[in-house]
Amino acid sequence: MVKVLSIAAVALVLYLSAAFAVQAKGLCEGDAATLRCLQDNFRELYQKQTKRFFDILRSAEGEALSCRSVAATTDFLEVAKVIEGNAEVGEYFSEALEMKLIPSNPQCFLDALLAADEKSRKRIINDLRTPTFDEKNKVREILSK
Repeated sequence: MVKVLSIAAVALVLYLSAAFAVQAKGLCEGDAATLRCLQDNFRELYQKQTKRFFDILRSAEGEALSCRSVAATTDFLEVAKVIEGNAEVGEYFSEALEMKLIPSNPQCFLDALLAADEKSRKRIINDLRTPTFDEKNKVREILSK
């Protein structure tokens, strides 16, 4: 009886691990490879599909930097609310803001920041108080104009 239960337990574990692998493989794939999907599945996508995670993030960054749409830039800024504790993504995000978006288009940044949700705004403003990459306080100088 114990042997049968052990075999059943092993079979269940194998089945569940295969199911999770299939689920992770299809996560944010094809038409679902959107920033919304990344935000909704942040940890799982980062852990199991890191390349896809950064492909989506880089694509969204490109849209944000072009500032053809304040809404797209706002969507990118709202990634801030889900970063919590992920140092690699936090650094990536800080660099994108401090070294690219704010210096190249401060008005677009401010418009998008105003449109962003409260949690993202607070996180971004708090992080900009002690910038990661902006050692010469260019961000502060740019935003004070």
